[in-house]
Amino acid sequence: MRKLFCLVIESVSLGLGLIGMALPILPTVPFVMFAMLCFAKASNRISEYFLSKPFIKKIVDRKLSRKERFKVMLILGFWFLVIGSIMGVHMMLVLGTVWVFHLVYFFIYFEKVKG
Repeated sequence: MRKLFCLVIESVSLGLGLIGMALPILPTVPFVMFAMLCFAKASNRISEYFLSKPFIKKIVDRKLSRKERFKVMLILGFWFLVIGSIMGVHMMLVLGTVWVFHLVYFFIYFEKVKG
């Protein structure tokens, strides 16, 4: 019953995410990410597949090295800068705030791993 519920929620979420690609009012990424989470919960095989990937396993376990966290934040900052410059000053401020919260999360809540 739980798997069926997760699959239904996943389908609805994925549908909303796909609609969000065409409609600027609806956010795409949160719906697609939620669909991915529900799909992984519904299928042990998919969940094991995701966790077999070393980088995803490190993120789930919160064990990225300082160098890996720096790379992630550099890439994220670059794309936030590109998107913000296209969308305007207000979007740049919003994305800048989101980036700062990502910095806090990555550099405070992750374990200190050498590397």
